[in-house]
Amino acid sequence: MSHDPSDHDLRERFAALRREVEAHTPPLALPEAPLPRARPLPAWAAAAAVAALIVGALWLLRGTDGRGTPDLGQQLLASAQWIAPTDFLLETPGRELLRGVPGVGAGPDELIETNENRRRNES
Repeated sequence: MSHDPSDHDLRERFAALRREVEAHTPPLALPEAPLPRARPLPAWAAAAAVAALIVGALWLLRGTDGRGTPDLGQQLLASAQWIAPTDFLLETPGRELLRGVPGVGAGPDELIETNENRRRNES
């Protein structure tokens, strides 16, 4: 592998550039003292925070505010019920036939009547 004379010139240019950059670069300064460590949270403070969260959750979830009107927690729970936009696809025609047990010799109309009567009688 022969060395081209232009390689030597290129190496000297890079060396000169490296010396110039090193002359303008400040030295790397390491911190004199180690950084302070974060102190762990005392056990009593953690217990107080958990207790405050529990009290706040119970306050939001209580039934009424004493005047018979729904509380904010109840309103939030009522509005949190989500209905999927495709739920209507689950309501297929004739699905009431799948909820009952057919009797021997009973047709679909008799089965529907029987299931409706059973529901009325159970209520």
